[in-house]
Amino acid sequence: MDICSVQFSSDLFTVHGNKFIQEMSTLQGNTSDNCAFGQVYDDAADVGFVVVSKQSGIGAVFVHAYTERDREGEIVAWKLIPTQDTLRRLPSLIGWTAIVLND
Repeated sequence: MDICSVQFSSDLFTVHGNKFIQEMSTLQGNTSDNCAFGQVYDDAADVGFVVVSKQSGIGAVFVHAYTERDREGEIVAWKLIPTQDTLRRLPSLIGWTAIVLND
């Protein structure tokens, strides 16, 4: 069961193709505790956030899938994908990702 309490409006993201893209500092600046990721499930350590559609008000839970690093090992970006529950509810999000850039 998804429990994620970290939520962002879809209008906070740039949409490019099938990707929601935003910088970490922007996401952190839009939370009360300066934390862009929250626990997704009550029984697991997976982290992510909810993207809430500005048009419909429906939330889509994205979970961390991969951290991209440069040659020096510095984080470049985090890639998040919709949870299976989100894809069951919103099959139009199949193939979508959320990219959070480390600025």
